[in-house]
Amino acid sequence: MNAYIKKILPVFLLGAMAAHAKGQAAGTPYIPMIDIPFSFLYGGASIDSPRTHALSLAADGGYFGVGDSQSSASGDVTGVNGGNRDNWVIKWDTTGKIAWQRLVGGNGIELGTSITATPDGGCIVVTRSGSTNIPGTTFHGGQTDLLAAKLDASGNIQWQRLVGGSGNDEPSKVAIASDGGYIIAGVSYSVDGDLTGIPKYTGGAFGTDAWLVKLNTDGTINWQKRYGGTDEDSFGGIIATNDGGYLVTGTTSSGAVGDFTGLPVFAGPNPFIMKTDALGNRIWIKRFGVSAAANPYILDTRQTSDDGYILAIRTAGSNTGSLTGIVGFGGNDFWIMKVDATGNLITQKVFGGTGSDTPSSIYQTSDGGYIVSGGSASSNTGTLTGVISHGGNDSWVFNLDSSLNLVQQKLYGGNGNEGTTGAYLLPLSSENSYLLLSDSGSSNNGDVTDLNHAAGSGDYWLLKLFPSGDIVWVPDTGQR
Repeated sequence: MNAYIKKILPVFLLGAMAAHAKGQAAGTPYIPMIDIPFSFLYGGASIDSPRTHALSLAADGGYFGVGDSQSSASGDVTGVNGGNRDNWVIKWDTTGKIAWQRLVGGNGIELGTSITATPDGGCIVVTRSGSTNIPGTTFHGGQTDLLAAKLDASGNIQWQRLVGGSGNDEPSKVAIASDGGYIIAGVSYSVDGDLTGIPKYTGGAFGTDAWLVKLNTDGTINWQKRYGGTDEDSFGGIIATNDGGYLVTGTTSSGAVGDFTGLPVFAGPNPFIMKTDALGNRIWIKRFGVSAAANPYILDTRQTSDDGYILAIRTAGSNTGSLTGIVGFGGNDFWIMKVDATGNLITQKVFGGTGSDTPSSIYQTSDGGYIVSGGSASSNTGTLTGVISHGGNDSWVFNLDSSLNLVQQKLYGGNGNEGTTGAYLLPLSSENSYLLLSDSGSSNNGDVTDLNHAAGSGDYWLLKLFPSGDIVWVPDTGQR
């Protein structure tokens, strides 16, 4: 119990006893309800790290989270790790108490990439996998395959499917398809196995293609397609759109060839966005960039109320290419871009400080503005002037108005590092609050009011926030 709770506990108990005594039956022992901050750590004896697309709202109002775990049968991790790292899937109730949790993986390495709730109350998880002993499916012989795992509402594995060939094939994000199946965006190097007969855009042995895989609800492949040019191309994200199609985000090092024919080419890897129909046929594609050293990457996107899109991009670039006239703050910055329904730029701004700042998620708010989250190593500089870091890296949440002007911001953390593998938001409209899931190396310090399971090595850290940015308090139901 932290010092603050110890200080207020006697006063709280007196008030609670007075408030609750009337409603208690004569002769029954009084059990007070004590509220505690919704700031909880989950993990085992080793490193446990959530990933960028790591949260989803369950059908019953609870929450799903995913990442990877090096822990085995210790702390909150009750399963035995099958390899160096497994996916660690958690289902929480609305107070932050674990309803169930499960390790998913085999004898190789699984890095939990994305989770999405399914209409039946369960969830689907996608990850890259190097395991050769996943039950019910066959590894294709490269370093990694795409692994999709479907779990029911109780956390039981219903099916698992490895998809790929003899090259490296990896997912980035999964979404629910318009027909109830699953659409997965990623990257493929293979030309054999499940990708036999699907032409490789690079036209040779080198390079990767952006890759879409559509699975049926039983895990069988419905269709798959490749996209790109003559160099390295990959998808990093996908969302289902209002018209039944998809908006896919990615990165390319290809020139003005293949799917990028006729588009401008910038130095270094270029981010791109592509609109497809329900069958993955390209409708339009837009490309932008900064400089070779900027290494821009789209971390999240959402469709907005005007049928346009809002993008959260990491960039180290400044005042060149698509950011001409916009000066960065140093290191990586948050690059927020608003485009219309056909991908044309409406407005954009850069946010950050002199440290490295990397976005994870963005959502439109009910007032037409936006809420953004990610990790920040900045303190009292640039956009964060007046905002002091707790130490090391923090999780950063800020609000923008519809013109991308800063409205409010806050750093969350302790004396260790938070948000180094991402800090992912999930709006809870029915609760008028937000969940924030990140990694944490702190223990009972600052906003981290729980004890770390791995002596600072890293736990999942789950916060619940009011729209004001204040941490929600909830009844103590044994979350710790």
